[in-house]
Amino acid sequence: CLPRPPFHSDPKQLKAIETLKVVFDEVVVAHSQPLPTVVQPPKPKEETPALGMFASMFGGVRKTKPAAAKAKAADLPPPKPNAPKGAYLYGGCGCGKTVLLDLFFRRLPEGFTA
Repeated sequence: CLPRPPFHSDPKQLKAIETLKVVFDEVVVAHSQPLPTVVQPPKPKEETPALGMFASMFGGVRKTKPAAAKAKAADLPPPKPNAPKGAYLYGGCGCGKTVLLDLFFRRLPEGFTA
């Protein structure tokens, strides 16, 4: 459901189109590249002390992780985002935000998946 001519030139829409062109190009390039794999360090095995038969039946096994294990997880750097940056369109009712995004998604290559 796109509008029909006559179209009126709007400098704000032209600026939004230029921004969406950059986003579109980045999305298409990112989609053509393989997904990066996340490398996680191996988890250290926790040694559980031998507590005996009755301790394991009646809850004698420790259920919380020690504080040292939590501190090691915090030392890892956060993963780097690999998605392209987006754009935030704002404006009043009827200024063309939805039309621009409809055109954006219609121009994506055939078989494009999210």
